[in-house]
Amino acid sequence: MSATINGIDMEWRERGEGTPIVFIHGFGGDLNNWQFNQEALADGHDTYAVDLPGHGGSSKELGPGHVHVGALATARSQPAHPGGGPVGVVGLDPKA
Repeated sequence: MSATINGIDMEWRERGEGTPIVFIHGFGGDLNNWQFNQEALADGHDTYAVDLPGHGGSSKELGPGHVHVGALATARSQPAHPGGGPVGVVGLDPKA
């Protein structure tokens, strides 16, 4: 799936239904880094694996800013959770 959010083309893959989980890859990665995790958790969860801006199928031209700008754009690109409940976020620890 894809959409343009605040001038940034965003791409993501959605699987499953239930409590939402958003997967955010590390530097140099893309949404495919999470394909096995996403499929495993899609039973009972609405999962979103996203391409951060500058990666995969998302916009490559970001302009000035910090990597957190990409994370914010990613979060805003996801459909709102209709129940207003918790949303899980899974990412990579750069120190690990």
